[in-house]
Amino acid sequence: MHDNASNAPRLRGRDVAAPATRSAARAQARNRPIRWMAAAAVTVAVAAALTSASPAWPTPNLSWSVAFGGPGNDQGPTDFRAYDFECGSVTRCWVPGAAGFPGAFGTPVQLRLDGSGWSPATDGDFPQQMRCFSPDDCWGADPGPLTRSWERYDGARWSVVAQFRPATGGSLDRFDCADTTHCWAIGSDTNGSLVAVWSGGAWQIVADPVTRLGYLADIACPAVDECWAVGAGTRPLVLHLHGDRWSRVVVARPAGAKDAYSRVLDSVACAAADQCWATGFSQAEPDAAGYDPLLVRLGGSAPVVVPAPLPWPGAMACPEVDDCWMASGAGRKPPSDQSDGPPAPVAPAVAHWDGIAWTVTYLVNPYHTNVEVLEAVACPAPEACWILGSALAQEAGDPRQEHWAPVIYRGTATGG
Repeated sequence: MHDNASNAPRLRGRDVAAPATRSAARAQARNRPIRWMAAAAVTVAVAAALTSASPAWPTPNLSWSVAFGGPGNDQGPTDFRAYDFECGSVTRCWVPGAAGFPGAFGTPVQLRLDGSGWSPATDGDFPQQMRCFSPDDCWGADPGPLTRSWERYDGARWSVVAQFRPATGGSLDRFDCADTTHCWAIGSDTNGSLVAVWSGGAWQIVADPVTRLGYLADIACPAVDECWAVGAGTRPLVLHLHGDRWSRVVVARPAGAKDAYSRVLDSVACAAADQCWATGFSQAEPDAAGYDPLLVRLGGSAPVVVPAPLPWPGAMACPEVDDCWMASGAGRKPPSDQSDGPPAPVAPAVAHWDGIAWTVTYLVNPYHTNVEVLEAVACPAPEACWILGSALAQEAGDPRQEHWAPVIYRGTATGG
């Protein structure tokens, strides 16, 4: 059923929010045991360029440590590429992916947290993308062209509920669900972007010209009648579903900012219908070597471009209002390590929004290499979050040989 692993895209900046926030509970506040390693005690407060009311209760402080991966504990799949990261509870999570030489993945692998620890599994059949409302209630799909299988998990096995193929060809690439009967998917065909809706019986393409604009990369649906979809264009592409109508939302260029050749939003996360964040990057010129981070706050009267707390903002998860975590799409050296002498290992970074400001925390790269990418965030509860990363690790006994190894960090509450 899932034989297209070689065609699946590498996970990039995908939000994985708490399962409770995709159910009715969203209205209330809305991806083996090993040696644990302490996170670096380096935090930097980043002032936000907007104001907001203080949280109604203290946001738990999270202490980060390595839960899976690292030298001596590297029992994960070689050259693992994750497709998604989802949790049905604090102790039940899944990271579907594949292992093998880059560009030729042939072995579907799923990293699983079953309550006792993380372990890889190649048994059984599983979709590449998942959304869970409990450990025993998940939806799943395989992205890409041709027919898309829409599946459901009952706690024991996956079963195909429906098959879907756009009449115009193309593909559906990402999806999100507000509850068990309301899901939305985005994709593209030769005519532009596609938006499809699942209302409990079948998938249907949305017949609205506004959904045909540009290229869509991600979607988040905090309610059955509220969704945000983001993508690329000469300006950031933002589509908003309110009620039963989609509309394009213009993201104004900040005063004094120079125009850019391209602006891309590739990830979106929502704590509530009126509090969402989109991350991406901009490129000043077609041949420019560098990129500038892009962070947009959605909801309220108009989108606001704000300073990004990380040089390469990536995936986000928001378990509650004014409680969001952002993972760095690429590791950076902590300020204290930027000095003369041998290069220090790259430290992956996470940033936390508490309703007033962003705070950056640098984590430990267990392989002590100069390359690590954080790819997904899952927060099944405000006091428990997970971050998935990939590090370039050296082969045992031959430092000239390298492979991509998965790293999973656990964030646990340390108090108010």
